[in-house]
Amino acid sequence: MRHPDFPSFVLGVALAIAVCYPFFGSGRLFLLDWVVGPRTPILSPTIYGLNGGLTTGALDDVVVGILNSFFGAASTWLPIVAFFPLAAVGISRLTEHSRVARLSASALYCVNPFVFNRLYVGHIPLLIGYALVPFATRSTVASITARYGRWPIVAAWWTILTALSPQYLWIFGVVVSCSAIFGIRRVGIARSATWISLNIALLIILNLYIIIPHLLTRLPISAGQSNLNLFLTTPDQHLGLYFNVAAMYGFWRIGPGPVLPKQVVAAWPFLAIIIIGLVILGGLSLIHRTGLTTRATVSTEADFDLHEQRNSYKKRNSNQVDTGLILICSAFIGFLLTLGTQGPTGYLFRLAYNRVPFFDILREPQKAAILLVLAYSPLFGYGVESASTKLRVPRDISGRFATILLGICLPVIYVPTMFNGLDGQLSTSTIPAPYQQVESYLQHRSGYLLDLPWHLYMSYPFTDNRVIANIAPTLFSVATVSGNNIQTGNTQSQSLSSLPNAVARLIEIPKTHQHISARLWELGIRFVLLDKTVDWKYYDWLDTTLGITKVIESPTCNLYELMPPASTPSNYLIMTQLPSDSVSNSRKDMRSPQVARHSMFSYTITTDHVQDVQFNLSYQPGWFLNGAPTTRTPAGAILLRLHRGRNTLVFIPAKAATILELTSLIILAMIILYLYYFKLHSIGD
Repeated sequence: MRHPDFPSFVLGVALAIAVCYPFFGSGRLFLLDWVVGPRTPILSPTIYGLNGGLTTGALDDVVVGILNSFFGAASTWLPIVAFFPLAAVGISRLTEHSRVARLSASALYCVNPFVFNRLYVGHIPLLIGYALVPFATRSTVASITARYGRWPIVAAWWTILTALSPQYLWIFGVVVSCSAIFGIRRVGIARSATWISLNIALLIILNLYIIIPHLLTRLPISAGQSNLNLFLTTPDQHLGLYFNVAAMYGFWRIGPGPVLPKQVVAAWPFLAIIIIGLVILGGLSLIHRTGLTTRATVSTEADFDLHEQRNSYKKRNSNQVDTGLILICSAFIGFLLTLGTQGPTGYLFRLAYNRVPFFDILREPQKAAILLVLAYSPLFGYGVESASTKLRVPRDISGRFATILLGICLPVIYVPTMFNGLDGQLSTSTIPAPYQQVESYLQHRSGYLLDLPWHLYMSYPFTDNRVIANIAPTLFSVATVSGNNIQTGNTQSQSLSSLPNAVARLIEIPKTHQHISARLWELGIRFVLLDKTVDWKYYDWLDTTLGITKVIESPTCNLYELMPPASTPSNYLIMTQLPSDSVSNSRKDMRSPQVARHSMFSYTITTDHVQDVQFNLSYQPGWFLNGAPTTRTPAGAILLRLHRGRNTLVFIPAKAATILELTSLIILAMIILYLYYFKLHSIGD
């Protein structure tokens, strides 16, 4: 027998092909916040908490690194292809009704302005979590009325979603909270409170790898009011904020790009009203659904079978109603969260942002629109089905086909630019050959590569001048220092390292400054790559500065190499991570320390003198030398007071993060295995 989700799976595959077929073939897909170069590492510093203690992206980094190793350029668009069938099947399973309702829900869940916006900017892990939310929601609703053994499945889903994108800590938390509230009338307040308390406790245990490294260290720049004001949900120019959010728009970025579907479809407000109207109709039909009842006595085996079928239908119908009520409640809260500080609960949002731990990860409130779309989609499916009944559409094959066509076509007409790579706005790119020439030159050399122009986002000629995040950090095998200012308004980005901040201050010095080469050398910069894009001619001082030599010139980029200065401005040794390029020393009577690198968070330094050295790793709290905390140099690196003999430099949060990540994976695996065997045991019973 064909699975009821199979038609939705086919629809998802068709949508994936329609959206992604321009990407098939050679080239990498570079998006605004999705830049996966050929040298993306599997074990990145993020896994060990080396970026301000942020281990939230550990799962993303590992998966992306593995995909890049196996599939190369295809790894940049394969997750997008997988997203559509996964999302279609997930929302179909959550809808759990007729084929008309399932297909209509799948169409709206996959094709809507929220998905369009997030796809354009490259929030791929967030979209994968979006595709999994229906599965997690269905399991959550069923868990509270199930036996105690199935309760941990909620914490498992919650952890997986949070690992994909930290905003799901609160977004999916709304679903869990609403499930607990509506569970009171089904299982009582004591059982409901125990259920949610157990899952929150398990969630904390499973996410200790995020919590503890974050407490042991900190970002050099913390989230503040300027960030909150920057990421406000945007209103429509004519229809205001509330309608824009209800229509699944409101993304904070206003440029450059994309061309939004509502800029192409003049009648978009009327289409939005029709979709919202069908959602309301579906909600009303769900609330008033009572199911089949019978007063007949059970006197024969046939009567008993009919009675059991009706009871099964009533139970399934009751579950759908409970799920619908939870989704409606979650959508209402999600709508208020999406408004952020601008809605009627804006004061509470600002208060939580300032006072509640980890709530500042929801600084971009429009991401909470996931809850709105999650509720819209099944209700839209019910609404399409209810409308066909009220309009007395024939229930034969042609009538059902016409109804399904209506349910699929409405989202497609509402977002017609979703297909063909967002109507040609996205395309793959081939990395120019000069970059490979630069990589060949840099191989087996130590020191940092400084990438200029100093921007976080740039338009590159090889991406058809589409703005993307700086590509250099994943393009070369050497450690790269690149711009970290998002350059939106007057807001500085949250730099994960103090070294870029020191570089930013330095390159703002007038280009006639006589010590700029020596200062760059002091920061550990050994090479400078100048991409010929944006305002690259501003950096023509590189050609005339003493101590900086051009080694590669091409139409795409120039590579410069820094020469060792005759003397350094500092009173201490300047030491990089590798012994092959260990010291720039103005005090000739001292011998160079010898460095052994065991991992990116563990070093051994041997010296025969008691001395102070600058170790060119970006300083952050958590670095310890021989068990004592290190200090920070003016350049933003680590200042080490070495003793004679063997010295050990370690980043303590990295050990905690590694242990806790392994512990979380083991506990999560145990929960999944336990639930699997629990399910088998239930089937056996």
